[in-house]
Amino acid sequence: MTYDEACIKAGIIKAIASPVRLMILDELGRGDRCVCELQPMFKLDQSTLSRHLSQMKRSGIITERKEGVKVIYHLATPCILN
Repeated sequence: MTYDEACIKAGIIKAIASPVRLMILDELGRGDRCVCELQPMFKLDQSTLSRHLSQMKRSGIITERKEGVKVIYHLATPCILN
């Protein structure tokens, strides 16, 4: 493993090193969700939830797409649940 590969893997581990993020990943493993669906599940304010989602998006674990005014999140690497 190269140093660059190790940095990428460390970033992924850091992105999921939170109970809330693991719960979000578990929920996204059941299907795509918009923020409006995730927010009531986790009882977090929108800015906190967005920070968690952004961290996982930066590391490539999840992706997003827009449908009108909704932002839909998708688990890009389902193997991470294993």
